[in-house]
Amino acid sequence: MIDSNRLQSGRTRVLFPRLSIQHRLPLLICILLLVVIIAVSWTSYIGMKNSAIEAGQQRLLTLTEQLSSMFQQSARQVRANLRSTASHEAIKDALGNAAGKNYDSALTQLKKLQADTTVVDIQLLDISGKRVLNYAKNGAQITLNIVQALRETSAQPEFTTVGNIYKMGDTMYYPIIAAVTSNNNTPIGHIVQWRKVSSNQRSVDQLSKFIGTDGALYIGNGDGKFWTNMLRKVEMPAFEKTKTPGIVSYMRNDARMIASVRPITNTSWLVLVEFPRKTIEDQANQFLYWMIGAGIVLLLVSMMLAWSMSRNITRPL
Repeated sequence: MIDSNRLQSGRTRVLFPRLSIQHRLPLLICILLLVVIIAVSWTSYIGMKNSAIEAGQQRLLTLTEQLSSMFQQSARQVRANLRSTASHEAIKDALGNAAGKNYDSALTQLKKLQADTTVVDIQLLDISGKRVLNYAKNGAQITLNIVQALRETSAQPEFTTVGNIYKMGDTMYYPIIAAVTSNNNTPIGHIVQWRKVSSNQRSVDQLSKFIGTDGALYIGNGDGKFWTNMLRKVEMPAFEKTKTPGIVSYMRNDARMIASVRPITNTSWLVLVEFPRKTIEDQANQFLYWMIGAGIVLLLVSMMLAWSMSRNITRPL
């Protein structure tokens, strides 16, 4: 029968064939401790990383919800004014079939919609989309095709719709459309208020402070084919779906981004807020670096203690 002590001694010599027992003991202790440190550090890092990503995604969802509500509220008064003008009798008369129409009263109502400098053109269209009247700032007229938006508004004449964003030259525009209905609630035309997407770097910077210095805000059309940062048109990479609803991921300039996309109610727009994934993971990465540093210190101290203990044990032998 093989002696178990001799077998164990043989295994030790296989692991460390040229080391004495005085050196083998501290080395074995350090290897075991190193395995424990690596396992604990990596498990803690993965847990903290997943928690950081989950918290970042939740923040993105909260931000897009708040921004969507903010844009919705800012458009509410404009839509109410347009709805009120569309119900005015002078507007209905201008689109009616009566002979000898007086367009002056209708034009007066359209001029009232020139609320601020972002309004560049106000159009009164008949049900076929033909222009009946318009009041344009500085004589400028918008000639973009919005047939689909007119159809959608005609299908729900009680609603006022904010249409897609369009680029014309170096400027971006979007229409606010209200259906004009007869007294029996049949659509007979539309009022289209064209507004310029007007913002400046200062406003964008203020939004960036609200979002976070590493975050970015984009507004896009519902089909996802047109996006802007409120200053210019931007190209967005193809989205990759994630396990979290409303959260997408994509690559931008060789950096992985995660973003939240949310529709803006009663508009044709989407709001998107993005964060670099690296920013979200930074806290977990810093924790890992701290664990590595602490592990190295602990390993060095353990080596010294193990060496001292080994000498005390092996000296009498």
